[in-house]
Formats: sequence, structure tokens, C-alpha cells
Amino acid sequence: MFKKEKLQQTNFLILVLLIVLIVSLSLLNGGRGYLANNLLLFLSGILLLLAIKNHKFCLGKAHYILFGFLFFSALSLFFSFSAYNSFAYFLQIFSVGILFFVVSSLHFSYKDLKIFINVVLATAFILCLIGFYFYITGHYSRLTSIFYWPNPFAGYFLFVIPLGLIIFLKSKKKVFIAPLLIIFFTAFILTGSRGAFLAFAIPLIFVFYYQRKNFKRNFHWLICLILLIIVFASLLSAMNTSLNASSTKFFSKPSSDSLLDASSGIRLSYWEGAWHIFKDFPLFGIGFNNFQDVYPSYQTSPLNAGKYAHNFYLKILAEAGIFTFLFFIFFLIYIFLIAKKKIDFNKKPIILGFWAGALGSGLHCFLDIDWHWSANLVLFFLFCACFYQFVLHADNSKYSISKFSKITKSILFFIVIFLVFKAGHGLFTDYSFAQACNYQDTGSFSQAEKYYHQSLFLNPNPNYQRFFAYFLLTNGKIHQAEILSQKLKRTDSHQALNYQLSGYVAINKNNLIQAEQEFKQAIILDPLNRPVYYLDLARLYLAQNRKQEAKSIANKILGYYSPDVIQNRMGLILPQQTITSGIEKDIVELQKIVDL
Repeated sequence: MFKKEKLQQTNFLILVLLIVLIVSLSLLNGGRGYLANNLLLFLSGILLLLAIKNHKFCLGKAHYILFGFLFFSALSLFFSFSAYNSFAYFLQIFSVGILFFVVSSLHFSYKDLKIFINVVLATAFILCLIGFYFYITGHYSRLTSIFYWPNPFAGYFLFVIPLGLIIFLKSKKKVFIAPLLIIFFTAFILTGSRGAFLAFAIPLIFVFYYQRKNFKRNFHWLICLILLIIVFASLLSAMNTSLNASSTKFFSKPSSDSLLDASSGIRLSYWEGAWHIFKDFPLFGIGFNNFQDVYPSYQTSPLNAGKYAHNFYLKILAEAGIFTFLFFIFFLIYIFLIAKKKIDFNKKPIILGFWAGALGSGLHCFLDIDWHWSANLVLFFLFCACFYQFVLHADNSKYSISKFSKITKSILFFIVIFLVFKAGHGLFTDYSFAQACNYQDTGSFSQAEKYYHQSLFLNPNPNYQRFFAYFLLTNGKIHQAEILSQKLKRTDSHQALNYQLSGYVAINKNNLIQAEQEFKQAIILDPLNRPVYYLDLARLYLAQNRKQEAKSIANKILGYYSPDVIQNRMGLILPQQTITSGIEKDIVELQKIVDL
């Protein structure tokens, strides 16, 4: 009896920590930024510690498949073009893997699940209210809330709406859940994410099929719901200042030159780039999170600039190789097709909500970048885990209960300590970097240097090193800047910015031959996105009286940048935020060189 009570207390504590994690990630810009990432590492470590206290682990087929995915993900780190970028991203993947292992091994009661679901719905409601405020008072025609990007925010509703819809159909007090559903559907529509709309269709069909009796029983309620959603969405659309200032209206067809269509049109280029990267590096890829550095070499137009593959599965192929990809696909097939057969969704509609929510998110990631927002990634694995724990307990002959040996416990404790340390260390170094930038902006250079050093303590972050190198260079510490620039080229060899930095260092050392080589390498790695690389090289040629070569290199990039292209690259997303800054000025300077 005592053991049972202790187990219940542990399960409740796990539930509380999961709630803290979901709410925090959702409200921290959807899980973007260093605070959210470190929180994910810390709480996953604590959750693993609580799982160790249970002294046993339920292991099913999905666990073994996921372990294979994590194993080959770790193996791909040894082949990464930038070990730091890949390791940082792998820790996120590893953390959500821990969440799946821990949560799917539990047996939440329906009371616990109800608490969990209510928190998810309440958090989504708060995000909607914030989103509506931004939508009405802002200058962007699509709803983003604090995710600050509409498509991942739409992806968040792929989890929320199936659960809300099932609760609505089953509830006798619909007057309480109906307003929430109206708000969720309205927010979902106003994101304008056509990919999310498509992804939502299939889970909706499954919900309709398994809940068809309830759909018929609540037909009149659903008609009223649809009408109210249309009215509310139209009302908010009419209040949006950016829509009123343009010809774009709610439910109207976007113009051919709209950013919405531009973003859709270039997805094919991202996919082609990811596919070509995979063909060049098929076994272990280029390393997690390196697409943004390697893709420019495969890019065909400045209009196709991007950081993400906009397809998570192609991303895995390109960044982690075929073995990692296959294990992840096997995991999805098992969850969505094989394990599904073991649950009667008619008897357990709430479990259908978890399954449908995860399915919608998985489908949307064929088209978009949802899982680059940690809140969405965590929700996907938690929804899969909540579904799979019921599969395990419905088919208890098909899984094994693994007790921890002393060696296993030691390894798991080491992982816990590492994750907690990494989270604390990450907070320290990220805070130090922010302080360094603040002191640099205020002219307190000695304090800035101190905090730059702190930010790099056991933390070879390439971005931090590059910022520090520029700081040293502008303060006349050329030798120290050179050491950092050379280190960056070794550890982050496909980042063009590192070669631009090395070129500036060479100029300060009056080594113009090396500077030329560095600027040329920057252009090779990123030939279309940053005209400033060409401008640097052209100015170097002019300084050596090589006017024709300067004109030639300027013309090489100007051919890609017509006025329409420049305007597109400067398209506004939100106030004070542009896709690319400084391009127009660089093009003007390059044109002046051509006109000499």
C-alpha cells in the first residue's frame, strides 16, 4: 500500500512538471530562445530522475524503435559539419525522447488526463487572446500570437482542436466548451496556414468517423458553431489594420505576389536542396541543424533563401542520414498505424484526441517548420506518449517491465546530472552573452570583454565566438581575433560568415592575398544571399587598383538582384522586423562600383 501511494505521488509530481513544461514553453514564444531550451533540458533530466525512482520501465516496440532513432541521431554527430550546432539540437531531440519514455511508462488516470487536457486548452486560450490583440493592433495580416510566425502557431492548434472537438461532442454542458472551440477555430483560420488546413483534414475525418454518432446527435450545435466561427473570424478580419490597408480580405484569394504565395512557392526549392544534400551525404548527413549553413551552396535564386527545409522528414534525411530517417519513419508507422489497432477509439474518445492531434502535427511537418518551436515538438511526443501508454496497458502481454540494474542506474544518473548541469550552464553562458552585448552597446568595453569570456566558458558557441571576434577586432586585438576566426573555420567550416570574419582579420594584418581567398570562400559557400560578400571582395580589388575585376565581381551578383527581388527580400513580417536587412544598401554600393 505504501509503495502504491508513493508511486501515485511520483506520477502526480511528473504530471505537475509536465504542466510546468508545457505552459512555460508555450508562453516563451512557443519554445524559442535560450530560456526555453534550457528549461526543456532541466525538466527532462528531473523527469528521468523520477522515473529512476520508480525502479522500473515499461518497454514496448515503440520504445525500441525510438531508441534506434536516438542511437543513429547520436552517431550522426560524428559526421557533422558543425558539432556544436548538431549537439545542441540533438539534446532537444534526446530530451523529448526522454519525455516519451517517461510518460508512456506511466498509467495516468482519467482524472490526471483531464487535468493535463484542461491545462493544454487553457494555455491555448491565453495564446489566442494575446494573438487576437496582436492581430487587431498590429500590422501583419496573419495571426501569430507570441509564436511570432503564423504556421507554427497554426500547428499548435492541430493538437488543441481535436481534443476540444471531442470534449464538445461528449459534453452535456456545451455552453462552456463551445466558446473555447469558437476561439480556437477562429484563431486557426486567421493564421492563414494553408498547409495546416490540409493537415487538419485527415485527423478531422478520423474524429468524424469514430464520433459519427455524436456528430449526428449534435448536428444543430455544430451548425451554430460553424456560423459563429465565420461571424467571429470575419469580425476580427475587418478589425485588422493591415487587411484594411490593402486589397486582401478575409477568405479572399491572395495575390500572386503576396508573401503567402512566395513562401509557398519556394518550398519546392527547399525540398530539392534537402534532397540533393541527402544524395551527397546519404549515410549520416551533414549534422543536425546545419541545413541553414549548407543549403546556400545548393540554392538557385535569392528568392529561395531559407533556414529550414520546411519538411521535417527531408530535414532528417539531409542532416542525419538514411538510418536515422528510417527509424523515425518506423516509429511513426508503429504509432499511427500498428499501435492504433489495439485501441477502441469508440470506447476511449479522449485517446482518439491525442492520436489525432499527433497525427495532424506529423502531417503538417511534411510542409512546414512546426517542430522548430519546442512547444510543438514537446506536445507531439507527449501526445504520442499519452496514446501509447494506453496501448501498453491494453496489450500488457506485448511489453516487458525492465528493472534498473546498478549499471543502468549509474548511466541514467549520469545523464540526469549532465542534463541538469547543461541547463544551468546554458543559462549562465546565454545570460553572460546578453550582458556582453548590453555592455558593448553602452561602451563599457572592459565589462563586455569579461562577459564575452564568461559566455564562452565550456561553450564553443560559433555565434558567440564570432561576436567576440568582431569585438576584439574593433578594439585592436587582432591576434586574439585571428585565433578565434581560425578556430571557427575548423569547427564550423560551412558557415560563410566565418570566412568573411577571417577576411577582415587578414585586411587588418595587411595580408590582402589571404583576405581575397577568404572572401572568395565566403562567396562559394553562400553565393546568393549576402551581396556584402561580393562588396567586400570588390572593395578589396579597388584598393589594389584592380578595377575591372571589381566590376566583374559586382556584376556577377547584380544579375540576380532586380528591383523586384530586392523588394521581396525586404518584405515586412512584423514592425521593426525584416527578412533581410542591408541588402538594398549593398546593391546600391555594388552598382556604384560597376558605374566607375
